[in-house]
Amino acid sequence: MIFRAFLLLTLFLYCLPMPIFAQKSLLDSVLGVWAVQQYMPDDSAKVMLMNDLSEKYRLYTKDMTKARFFAHSALKTARKITFPRGTGDALHRLALSYFVEAHYDTARLYSASALAVRTTIKDTVGMGRSLNATGLTYQFQGSYDKASEYYFRALPLQEAVGDSIGLAVSCDNIGTCYRFQANFARAIEYHERALTIDNAIRNYQHTPYPLMGLGAVYDAMHDYPKALQYYTEALRRRQEINHRQGVAISLGALGKLYNSMGNPVKALQTQMQALALQDSIKDRSGMASSLTEIGRLYAAKKQYAEGLQYSKQALLLAEDIGSKTIMSEATALSAEILRAEGRFEEALTYFMRSAALRDSIFSQKTAQQLADMATQRKIDKQEQDLTLLAKDNDIKTSWRNGLIAVLVLVSALALVITMRYYDNKRANAEILRQQDILAEQAREIELINTELQQANDELEQKNEALVRLNEEKSEFLGIAAHDMKSPLSSIRLLSGVIYDQYPNIEPAPTRDSASLIRQLADQMFGLIKNLLDANAIEQGMMSLQAETVDMNLTLRIALDHYKPLAAEKHITLDVAQDAALFAKADTLAVEQVMENILSNAVKFSPLGCAVVIALHKGRIKHHNGTESSAEGFICLSVRDSGEGILEQDKPKLFGKFARLSARPTGNEHSTGLGLSIVKKMVEAMHGKVWCESEASSGVRGATFIVLLPEATFTPTA
Repeated sequence: MIFRAFLLLTLFLYCLPMPIFAQKSLLDSVLGVWAVQQYMPDDSAKVMLMNDLSEKYRLYTKDMTKARFFAHSALKTARKITFPRGTGDALHRLALSYFVEAHYDTARLYSASALAVRTTIKDTVGMGRSLNATGLTYQFQGSYDKASEYYFRALPLQEAVGDSIGLAVSCDNIGTCYRFQANFARAIEYHERALTIDNAIRNYQHTPYPLMGLGAVYDAMHDYPKALQYYTEALRRRQEINHRQGVAISLGALGKLYNSMGNPVKALQTQMQALALQDSIKDRSGMASSLTEIGRLYAAKKQYAEGLQYSKQALLLAEDIGSKTIMSEATALSAEILRAEGRFEEALTYFMRSAALRDSIFSQKTAQQLADMATQRKIDKQEQDLTLLAKDNDIKTSWRNGLIAVLVLVSALALVITMRYYDNKRANAEILRQQDILAEQAREIELINTELQQANDELEQKNEALVRLNEEKSEFLGIAAHDMKSPLSSIRLLSGVIYDQYPNIEPAPTRDSASLIRQLADQMFGLIKNLLDANAIEQGMMSLQAETVDMNLTLRIALDHYKPLAAEKHITLDVAQDAALFAKADTLAVEQVMENILSNAVKFSPLGCAVVIALHKGRIKHHNGTESSAEGFICLSVRDSGEGILEQDKPKLFGKFARLSARPTGNEHSTGLGLSIVKKMVEAMHGKVWCESEASSGVRGATFIVLLPEATFTPTA
């Protein structure tokens, strides 16, 4: 791909170029404000400042870990204080940080969430930016029709509020989609419109993008002088503003163009420069494209070993970021190189992978090849028969003439007989060779048929899995309908009593009724949340990302949530924890795991007892009070004082809809989904979870233990 402009999204906020020293100065000033503001009581101001810090780290330092750290912190605070604008901005910044690192599916999920929040509060500018962000995730995965739908949805919103920066970005993105669909006239129209808007508002950071788009269009139209003109101008402008990612994109485009213009040496030098720059800034998508082009250049020089090495590196990167377009290009290139080297079996494997990536082309092309092979065999056989027949006629004619002139042409007759012998020998050898070829082709066809059968078997298994998932989904809905009916009825009844009796009702009963309504609403919310999480996990829709998680902070948040519930049952929460504990995990998933385990401990502990919580690095606190080593892990253990887990219940403890012998001590509600969700999430984060409960040890209750990988990076304040 030529046009790797993922920093389009950052131009929504910044339209003028800024030197490096000015960028650092601006970041330092915001950090200075944060050092004071984080201790102030205005939480909405904190959310705005944390979102600003996330933006600065992404734009100026390319530190996506810190960018996500501040965005996640802003998201938690914004949700806690019900600050929708801050919530939408935090989700948008999370989407941008994952997009920069080519995690397109995760970026799309956060962007869709941001769009939903911004639509609710009618934030038109934010809606346009979220639509553009979603469109870019589809564009970079090769779904240009889907990407265009989002860009065209953004256009009228941006025009309505006069968002010129967003309008230029949308027009340029639409031009790119038209180019990939070979609609060059419309592509030029939208790229030129974007360039006109950028020049009018002096948006110098964005002008290289429509310039690159126009260069790519003329490149595709084989108008190389115009393409060179636009690419060179875009490179010059990006070098002026020190846009390293943009410089790499321009170098990659120029490398392709030089090769098309018949200068492979300069093309290779330019692609190598682009690759080195992309590697330094961790642009995996750009690296995959450059590696593919470098492999193609080596293959053209018949340096097949080098070409194959680069194409395989490109394929690994493309698979990691999920770019089907680059995967198809790299796989096809590997197949061509292997075929040129005579490694036909390996070439066939890569050819089939490339064809599968091009949707239905595989089946159509393979069927056509088999038909062509069968036709060619018939033609070859007919030609062989005609050749042998002609030779036999010649021989018969020679014999007849020889008999007429037997005395004169004895020597000629002997020569004809000899020629016949050698002709027949050569014909037999040719027949044997053709039979060997046919046998080899038959083996290849059998191999293809076997692989097709395997694909059909896999498809059948997936269909069966889908049927099971559908049945479980129905079960989810049935449980939700049944379990939510009772709390909803109670909520309606109590709210009716408060409404009808309010003039004569005493304050204390009013508070009690309100408290009960709140408890029932919380119960219903927890049920819905567990159902949705379980459904997302089973359908593969939950995507967890490894990041640095402050385990002490996350535990404190979870404890603050459950302290009131524990106080109602006179349960004390005893906590022992080490300092500075950071795990490599997903922040939201860790928070949910802790909440589920603490919820269970409070539910199943009797009145007036204690729940013991231990959070340590490298050591596990077991149910019987002993400790063991767990190097490289952050270890959380939560011990309740309930009845414990019976032996017959242990195998189904982490199963879906598990109904155990032990019941909550305060008639709390339980869906049987919480521990199943915990296990799925912990294992997805490369951790472990189990339960210890032994009546013989003399210790009541059960202890749930969670191990998560320790983070090697610790965020600074």
